[in-house]
Amino acid sequence: MVTRKALVTGSGGFIGKNLVKYLKGLNHEVIEYDIVSGFDITDYNQLRSVFKDHGITEGDHVYHLAAQAYVAPGEADPYRDLQINGVGMINMLRCVEEFKPWLVFSSSGAVYGLTNSFPHAEDAVLRPTANYGCTKRLAELYLQKWAMMHGVVGRIVRFSSVYGPGRGPNGPVNAFLIKAEKG
Repeated sequence: MVTRKALVTGSGGFIGKNLVKYLKGLNHEVIEYDIVSGFDITDYNQLRSVFKDHGITEGDHVYHLAAQAYVAPGEADPYRDLQINGVGMINMLRCVEEFKPWLVFSSSGAVYGLTNSFPHAEDAVLRPTANYGCTKRLAELYLQKWAMMHGVVGRIVRFSSVYGPGRGPNGPVNAFLIKAEKG
């Protein structure tokens, strides 16, 4: 028996694939949304159609993982970084406001940047030093604004240096593990 619907944006990424597997194990009806499958978070009409066509509503969950997820591409093309992480979040918030599911937003430890706390304290002053960290912080601020002004229910999770089986060579922890394995 299906317990609830769950929309997972960025479902083709490392975290997304693992989350989809986990949610399906809980008997959730999982709707996968990923650029690799032709779904673009920067296309508001396409995103809204998925909400509408799948009947996503109050009581359902949205896990917003879709992002430009690395520092280097954001430095090379800050406009694309802003488009995916900023406009993508606004599109998501408009849909969440209309259809009323519960939102979990995947942010990043990159929002901390230059901070005096390590491990990072949640209330540390945020001073991102990369475009990626700036756009993730911008998305957090939009979520906070939509929560206060429009009643959106959401939470922010800040991942940092995610690693594990199937991750590939991306990310500092996996890069170190691969080098260590090679001697």
